[in-house]
Amino acid sequence: MDTVTHAIIGAVTARACTKIRNEKSRDYSLLFVAALAAAFPDIDYLWFWVNPYRFITEWHRGLTHSLIMLPAWATLLGAAAFLAMKRQMPFRIVFGYCSLGLLTHILADLITLYGVKIFAPFSDRRFALSLAFDMDPWIGLIALLGLVFGLKNRRNAVFGLIAISTYAGLLFYFQQSALAVIDARTKTGQSSMNKAYALPQPFIPFHWKLVIDRHVYYEMADLSLFGKATRLINELLTNINFRKSVYSTLKHYEKEHKYFIKTRNHISVINIDDFRSVQQLHWQTLSKHGDNLEIDQALEVWRHDSFSKFRKFSSLPILYRIDTDPKSTCIWYTDIRYVFPLMEPPFRYGMCRQFPNIYWQLYRLRRNTENIRQLIEP
Repeated sequence: MDTVTHAIIGAVTARACTKIRNEKSRDYSLLFVAALAAAFPDIDYLWFWVNPYRFITEWHRGLTHSLIMLPAWATLLGAAAFLAMKRQMPFRIVFGYCSLGLLTHILADLITLYGVKIFAPFSDRRFALSLAFDMDPWIGLIALLGLVFGLKNRRNAVFGLIAISTYAGLLFYFQQSALAVIDARTKTGQSSMNKAYALPQPFIPFHWKLVIDRHVYYEMADLSLFGKATRLINELLTNINFRKSVYSTLKHYEKEHKYFIKTRNHISVINIDDFRSVQQLHWQTLSKHGDNLEIDQALEVWRHDSFSKFRKFSSLPILYRIDTDPKSTCIWYTDIRYVFPLMEPPFRYGMCRQFPNIYWQLYRLRRNTENIRQLIEP
């Protein structure tokens, strides 16, 4: 979740646990303490400026998001808040609200695609329930309403938390329904399967990306659990001429960019025509490492020792593009989880070889750019 949503969730959770004695009560300051504590784990974004590659593949949502480290962070934040409040609130209470804020952050990130390393530093395994996209505006809206109406009435804050929990339960139901569709397909006796994924899509909670990992290629489909609702949204966007402008922009983008990523045609949030009911579902196949002309070079980079961190990080890797010119060759990979139209995927890593140098070097494509390369130091 984004940091603002985390802070709001922390505050509304604290409000649900706090009986405000009067409007001038210092109890309100505890909501602020919980909000700051809930936002604190995202301080690890500072590491992005140190080493973007290691931040994405190793550090993000690690130590600051760990249940093991939660008491230490709560003690640190609690001590700072205790002193800032001039010791007018017992430390154990301040510590408790800091712990509460940190816990809400970890739980909120746990339901996302990216997940968290809840047992860091003793384990670098990332846990992800994959119920929601990494930024879910509906959770943020529910939490905000719970906080606004809960400031005057604690009961409303409790209802807000119940609504968030109910929404999470609904997402779980949607996820299981999507996985059931995959399960029905994998029982048809086709080639062996490595793993199956149901990926939540931004903004529309009943839209899911279905992915079957068949070892060397993926089978993918866009599922709408409520076809009628999707058609209504489609008609609404058509009436306001939104789709027309988006499609023209997308076609222009594809025409102007020689290396238009293949998967971007299949993973779409805006083009909701792709999301179909179970009866009309359209499955497509994508190779992980390109076609026969690309696969040897692509695999050379994919298996390179310097690419090991991205291999470990990427759940659904796919060849993004190959850049060739008389002076160099660059091979780029991304992760299907984070590929959407009209935006460059945030995670685009690869290796380049400058001729006549035969050695591969690790690079990233800078965010929000098409071709700006950044060398990643070993």
